[in-house]
Amino acid sequence: MSRHQVGLLIGAGICILALISWVGEIDLGLGQLLDQPTPPAAPAPAGSNQPRPLHP
Repeated sequence: MSRHQVGLLIGAGICILALISWVGEIDLGLGQLLDQPTPPAAPAPAGSNQPRPLHP
């Protein structure tokens, strides 16, 4: 195996390791984003969705 081929193999291995690391960071980022609690719903403005009285 020539020096050129060894260099290509080492470079390919580094690229594969970097890609795995990058995908792992994305996965962790999405996990943290999905695990965040949702904020409570805002109260509706007064009078907007209140039922009408049956007998005025």
